Amino acid sequence: MNYYKLTLPHKVKMKALKIIHDDKCGGIYDGNDQISESSFLHKGCFNNRVNMKLMDLYYEHIHEALNKGIYENAGVYVDLDNIWYQVYKANSRDTHDFHAHDDVDFSHIYYVQLKDMDISTQYIDNNVIVGCSDIEEGDVVTFHPSIIHRSPPNTTKFDKIVIAFNTNIQDM
Repeated sequence: MNYYKLTLPHKVKMKALKIIHDDKCGGIYDGNDQISESSFLHKGCFNNRVNMKLMDLYYEHIHEALNKGIYENAGVYVDLDNIWYQVYKANSRDTHDFHAHDDVDFSHIYYVQLKDMDISTQYIDNNVIVGCSDIEEGDVVTFHPSIIHRSPPNTTKFDKIVIAFNTNIQDM
């Protein structure tokens, strides 16, 4: 699977954790998805306080470095479409089933907390479930939104916390 990886400094993780821990969003329990905490609000999810803070975090710490890497790899610049966080609680079997993203140009996952690679995002590549073996806590993974992916059930003793976001190519 083709992807681009960006590693963010530890201070970004600390700011992200403060935003998430200060929020009291409920979970998502819909069909095959079970997520203990999420700020996801479907398209146009900048209309709540926590996602506005995540948007500020993106523009302050991620946007410039992400655009540098995407431009070097794809020759385009991107801008934020939507952003949200998800917390998969330890030993909860929290999961986000296989899905893809529509109407965006790139999808991204920032691994704010990832202590066990067994719960890193899985992708379908040539009808085989694969992961990104070099992903660590603090990394942002960028991939094509049509790639089917999921967060496997969390049966570990660690919470998994991600900030997911989508971007679109900027008109120049």
